[in-house]
Amino acid sequence: MRPIARWFLVDGLKPHWDHDYMVWSVEKKIAAGFALALLVIVVVSAIAYRSMSRLIGTSRSVAHTHEVLLHTGHLTSRLREAEMEERSYVLTGDESYSKRCQAAAALVSEEIQRVRMLTKDDPDQQRRLDALEPLVAEKLAEVRETLELRKSKGLEAALQGIETDREKKVVADILALITEMESYENELLRQRDEAASASIRQSFIIFAIWVLVGLGLFGLVAYLVRQDLAAHRRAENALLESEEKLRSLIANIPDVTWTSDSSGNTTFISANVERVYGYTSEEVCKWGPEMRFGRIHPDDKDSVLKAYEALFSRNARFDVDYRVQRKDGTWIWVHDRAIATYEKAGVRYADGVFTDISEQKRHEEELRRAHEEMATHATEIEQRNLHLTLLAQMSELLQTCRSLDEAYAIVARSVRDLFPRESGALYVVNASRNLVEATAAWGDTPPAERVFAPEDCWALRRSQPTLVDDSSAGVVCAHVSRPLRAAYLCVPLVAQSETLGMLHLMGLPRGSSRSDATGSHTAASIQRLAVTVADQIALALSNLRLRDTLRSQSIRDPLTGLFNRRYMEETLEREVQRALRSGASVGIVMLDIDHFKSFNDRYGHEA
Repeated sequence: MRPIARWFLVDGLKPHWDHDYMVWSVEKKIAAGFALALLVIVVVSAIAYRSMSRLIGTSRSVAHTHEVLLHTGHLTSRLREAEMEERSYVLTGDESYSKRCQAAAALVSEEIQRVRMLTKDDPDQQRRLDALEPLVAEKLAEVRETLELRKSKGLEAALQGIETDREKKVVADILALITEMESYENELLRQRDEAASASIRQSFIIFAIWVLVGLGLFGLVAYLVRQDLAAHRRAENALLESEEKLRSLIANIPDVTWTSDSSGNTTFISANVERVYGYTSEEVCKWGPEMRFGRIHPDDKDSVLKAYEALFSRNARFDVDYRVQRKDGTWIWVHDRAIATYEKAGVRYADGVFTDISEQKRHEEELRRAHEEMATHATEIEQRNLHLTLLAQMSELLQTCRSLDEAYAIVARSVRDLFPRESGALYVVNASRNLVEATAAWGDTPPAERVFAPEDCWALRRSQPTLVDDSSAGVVCAHVSRPLRAAYLCVPLVAQSETLGMLHLMGLPRGSSRSDATGSHTAASIQRLAVTVADQIALALSNLRLRDTLRSQSIRDPLTGLFNRRYMEETLEREVQRALRSGASVGIVMLDIDHFKSFNDRYGHEA
């Protein structure tokens, strides 16, 4: 039996013939050719369908893993938010913090149920959730208990329930389990990405086999039919028809195929390029290298040119992602690749394919932003926890002060720790309420005025915080030096409807009075913290003044201001003990008033 006639493609789909063939009848040749072609098409189509189904399944698994990671991140954020609102409520007693804490706790439970639903087919993750749920329930129960203690028994009782060893262990166990779940999902994501890449490579291989086998079989059938019906020219025309069909098939696939030479001239591009670029294939083929590479984004152009030159100079793989401008002026992302080059008529060519990956890039950008937002929230929570700790320490120290001077020193040290970037001063209104005097200062910049009238400060006039960063955009207080080198903030100290003084902060960055959501060190966050600090200071100073007043009333005569008998008894005992230790003497001067009873009866007890 002699070999059957065969054909293959060279020089860009030009047929090359081997005329050594076996003599069969036309009917047998047609039947055998179509049967073989149908068999191969069915087999290759089945394999291709299976490969595409596997690729689709892998893509869904990757999306599912991303969703699980997103909700585990939400779980951590909600838990941190509940803990932060709990501490805020304990320190301030503000019911709004309690409500937000309870809302965050409810969201924690919802996130756990979402993660459980998403991982219901994963026994390992379900086991971790079984361990995580009781820990979260215990933590939320502790939060509710602390809220109830603060509401029913006050600050001290609630503070004793915060930061216990058991609470720290529960939080650590929760974070460890969440980290373990995220690590597990990241590993699944890596495996599924590898599986998706393998499926894509397999799809390309199957497609190439399908094209080559299809071309060969259809060419064989065409040759067998045409050799008995017409001359070699008619057979060649039939093959050109088959080539046109192949081009139409290529034009309908999602990827755009292209052929270009080493200079960058496009000699062929599939018709579906119009869906991607907005230009027809004829328009693209008329472009020169300047037009082709000039439409690439300036940030990507150099890397594309280097990869294209390496493709022809070193036969290196051309595989790049870059942005390109459509006909309507918009920018899209494409993934462009070519494996090898070939020579024809003394000119080197490369065949390649590119895909529109704009949607993929958009999802990647959304994921990156979600990670950045989660990291920002974590940083803000850490900063708020630090502020709450410092506020609690300052409040505790102020409650133990015995004099106003001690309180001023503690305020200077504590406020410096709370606002390390800013300078400032604590001003107190004098007893006559006609002057405001600086009693404490901190930072590198001293206050411009240590004593001024209350009318010189807009915050004291308006009884509300005043932030100014530009003399042209706001009214500057008279006690502040001009011109303004930085923004400043004045917060009045008010306790029991009485203005006691003012907290002054200097050195805020320019423009900080405008809204800025990119960082934690903004005017809004500084002002909120400063108001809280001012409230704590005002309450402490008011209590110290009340304590001094009560003590003075207990040891001095209200009419003359002289020390009374109670003060004498306390002082006499102290001086006697001191004399015994030092071996000194104690002298007592006594005054006897004659006829004191009659004097008292005549002029009254007060006289």
